[in-house]
Amino acid sequence: MSDVLYSRSQVRDAIDAAEHLLSDEVHVLPRGSRLTRLLIAAVLALLDDPDAPWEEVLTAYATLRRDRPGTADEGAPQYSAAQASAAVNAGVDLVGDRVGEPEYSDLKNLVVNAVLELLEDPGASLEEVALGAYGESSREVLGWIG
Repeated sequence: MSDVLYSRSQVRDAIDAAEHLLSDEVHVLPRGSRLTRLLIAAVLALLDDPDAPWEEVLTAYATLRRDRPGTADEGAPQYSAAQASAAVNAGVDLVGDRVGEPEYSDLKNLVVNAVLELLEDPGASLEEVALGAYGESSREVLGWIG
């Protein structure tokens, strides 16, 4: 993992970019879905408190839905790649489990890897995500999802 620090805004932008990439290229996440907003809320809550309960995630989601301005430190780099990775992994699992889709492990892994690759390289293509995360072509990776 790199020594780069990321801001809350960068993490949120990477989740949005993953949503766009996966909805455009893979057609597995509808663009602008509540699921993506819930994932953003979960990851942001887990960045601040890795043991955040579901209620904190729902509070963060309600705040996002009201389009409230972020905190003053939204743009301040403060999270390591390891912290971002842990929050994204935990957020995807938490949201997946809560919305009743715990069995889609290949898809959840693709979402996690897309977010993390896009955090590091915001302009990455699906092919670059697949090669960087799996060492395989996007066609191969998408074959795992079905």
